[in-house]
Amino acid sequence: MISPSTIRSDEVERFNRLAATWWDRTGPMRPLHVINELRLGHVLEQISQTFGRPLGALQGLRIADIGCGAGLMCEPLAARGAQVAGVDAAANNIAAARLHAHAGGLRIDYRVGEPRAALRPDERFDVLLLLEVVEHVDDVQAFVRDAVAHLAPGGLLLASTINRTL
Repeated sequence: MISPSTIRSDEVERFNRLAATWWDRTGPMRPLHVINELRLGHVLEQISQTFGRPLGALQGLRIADIGCGAGLMCEPLAARGAQVAGVDAAANNIAAARLHAHAGGLRIDYRVGEPRAALRPDERFDVLLLLEVVEHVDDVQAFVRDAVAHLAPGGLLLASTINRTL
């Protein structure tokens, strides 16, 4: 049985409008830049502990950042040697991500869509990142289930979200 789409079209439209501002550290995405700087150390620490590697040694690891936006987390991970796939439902975000990565000489496999459509059924990743994305989908359970289906055995799932409820 194929699950229905988890994508919220209003959120995709909003992020498509904001795509050109992702890499402006003083623009509307500034809070994500601040969070990302703080969170990167935690992500690297968790990867190091899970896989018994020196801090920041990501060579050979496959990482998927689901809901990657314009690649704020993808780029520092790729720069440390990981094979990174960034997935986002907003095509303009992915276009901005591709341009920025190319300008920085980084190879990142950016894809448009939700996990079920953007990732091959047999594709597995050592690390899955779901960072500030679940608050933007219609069916959180289906979205997470579709993403986790791509986590390799013994892999690491890191998720965070900003609670939008009172």
